[in-house]
Amino acid sequence: MKPFLIHIHLFYPELWWCVKRYLLNLMTYPCRVYITQVEDHPDIQEDIEAMGLNATLINVVNRGYDVAPFLEVLKRVQLDDFSYVIKMHTKRHIPRRMWLQGIEVTGAGWRDYMYECLTSTNIARWLTEFENK
Repeated sequence: MKPFLIHIHLFYPELWWCVKRYLLNLMTYPCRVYITQVEDHPDIQEDIEAMGLNATLINVVNRGYDVAPFLEVLKRVQLDDFSYVIKMHTKRHIPRRMWLQGIEVTGAGWRDYMYECLTSTNIARWLTEFENK
C-alpha cells in the first residue's frame, strides 16, 4: 500500500491536542503529513518533532476556510504517490445548537463526529472495506 496523504489545516492551534489524538492512530500506517497554518506556532512544531513526525508545515493566508489550504497542499504533491487522502481540520465550539441528520453540528459536536472515523478500530474497518473493493 502507498502512504496516506494527510492534510491538517490547523486554523485553531489551541485544538492541536484533539488533532494529535487522532493523528497518532494514523501514524501506525505509512503516511506523509502536511500541516497548514496561518502563523508559526513554535510549541506545536516542537511537539511535532518530539512525536518523530516528519511533517511539512506550510504557512498560508487566512482565505478560503480549510479548502484553499488543501488546494495548496495538492499543488505540492503527486496524488498518484498515495493510496488515500485524509483531510483534517480544527473546528472550534459554536455555542448555538444545530442538528443535521440526528448529529449535533455545533463546533464540538461536528468535530467529534468528523474525527470518530479516525479511531484505530474504524481506520482498520474502512481500510478493509476499501482494500476489498
